Amino acid sequence: MERMFNAIKEHYNINKEDIGEDSSLKVGPMKFSFEKYTIEGFGNLSVMDMKAFFGLMKMTSFIFTPINKDLPILSIDEVKALGKITYLSELYNTCSNVPDLSECMKIKESLNYIKDHESKPYWYDSIKLPETIGKEGKKKDAEALENATVSTISAFLSIAKSLEDCDIEVKKERDAAYMNGLLNDGGAPTALFIKHLGKEKTEYIFKHILFGLD
Repeated sequence: MERMFNAIKEHYNINKEDIGEDSSLKVGPMKFSFEKYTIEGFGNLSVMDMKAFFGLMKMTSFIFTPINKDLPILSIDEVKALGKITYLSELYNTCSNVPDLSECMKIKESLNYIKDHESKPYWYDSIKLPETIGKEGKKKDAEALENATVSTISAFLSIAKSLEDCDIEVKKERDAAYMNGLLNDGGAPTALFIKHLGKEKTEYIFKHILFGLD
């Protein structure tokens, strides 16, 4: 985790926000913890950790929501269970104009030797950019996948620094369209949250913490 935050601090100032009792939630058999950060001049970062089955299954997720920059939303998930690692680094097109993401493509290509992850079709596949990474690794791949996360964050924020600021209200609308799609049309964790927390609480977590679009 320290390497990820160091990669952010190389490019931007970052401030942790106080989210009070929402920093920890139990959702069915899973225990979630949340952290929310403001990246100055960029937008929102949320960090979500999940543990289940007495710690045999663990997940860490980062969601970068650019508000000041015309960039896609970046969502990085790493799930560890029974010696296997499911790794997703996904870029969702919420841009008016997609910038050059060739550095992200180089990172994807560097992982070609690791088995691809096959996911079920979702409504958001149509806005998932080709630089998106999905891998099924093993313990021996852990270091390479962590390096990919650090490199992706660094490349993504370097691109952000090279861009002029965008119209914040327009960007928020485009980001919110993706977020609302998750809430209304479904996504990996959405149905679980709604089932155990209700629609109103889930909407609050998504808008206030995960995407910072309030």
